[in-house]
Amino acid sequence: MLKTVSTQLALASDTLPEVLAKGNTTGGTDLAVSSGDDITFADNSKAIFGAGSDISIYSDGSTGQVTGNVNVTGAATLSGSLGVGATPAAANKVQVAVATNTVSTGSPVDSSFFNIQGGTTTVGDGVSLQISNLSGAKETAWRISAVTASGNNGDLVFNGYAGGADYPERLRILPTGGITFNGDTAQANALDDYEEGVWTPGYTSWLANPTVATTAKYTKIGRLVNVSVYLTGGTTQAGAQITGLPFTCGTESSMISTNGSNSSLVFYGTVLGGSTVIGSLSAETLTGTYYAVTATYMV
Repeated sequence: MLKTVSTQLALASDTLPEVLAKGNTTGGTDLAVSSGDDITFADNSKAIFGAGSDISIYSDGSTGQVTGNVNVTGAATLSGSLGVGATPAAANKVQVAVATNTVSTGSPVDSSFFNIQGGTTTVGDGVSLQISNLSGAKETAWRISAVTASGNNGDLVFNGYAGGADYPERLRILPTGGITFNGDTAQANALDDYEEGVWTPGYTSWLANPTVATTAKYTKIGRLVNVSVYLTGGTTQAGAQITGLPFTCGTESSMISTNGSNSSLVFYGTVLGGSTVIGSLSAETLTGTYYAVTATYMV
């Protein structure tokens, strides 16, 4: 028992090895603490390990401190919250503070990543982060993986739990750009663009130009473009055009459609391949007519 230390010190054993040799030992100069006994350190008194003071363990008066590099072999269980470089907020189980980084650079600044790292040359395998909601019959889980594709390229893949041991692929982001779905990996099938915006129609060879009633808009999904504009009035003739489409049409031509306040209106034209023009408009007198011009074409 450690209570014998004071007795040994009284017998002129004034060094720890002497105390241990005469007192509570394991047969050498190792310290053995019996069950229920403690070794108490005052604030800022340290337990120091290693010839180079590799690790120090102590209390600074309010929190426990461990200084030095630590390698953990085996499993470690954390019952509280973990902060790396920061004190975790109450809502955070783990909070990591990192340096600001320019995300597109190949040479990031020090301490700017939270990195989950592994490696494989096997195409289709990779390193994963799993997010699970374990609630019995309502169990769900998603895996986000950096997957080896070919060469130095890799894909970011999302797999969703489907019961048993089945995690089918739901979405894939290709390194060359674009998104594929449900296990498709072909670049040609990747959705690589979505945008919405406005465009400004112009008029060529109209006898009287129309007035734009509402802003001309477009939506582009991959190669597919849909444009629309609401016009009032105007008079066309053979060869009249609407110019200024937001993207050049591919080799395919596409018809336009119209509807408006005049139920008998028949107004048509064609998006011309290789251009940003709606041409071949029918000759119409549209005075006093409110109508929509819409077209869908491929770039």
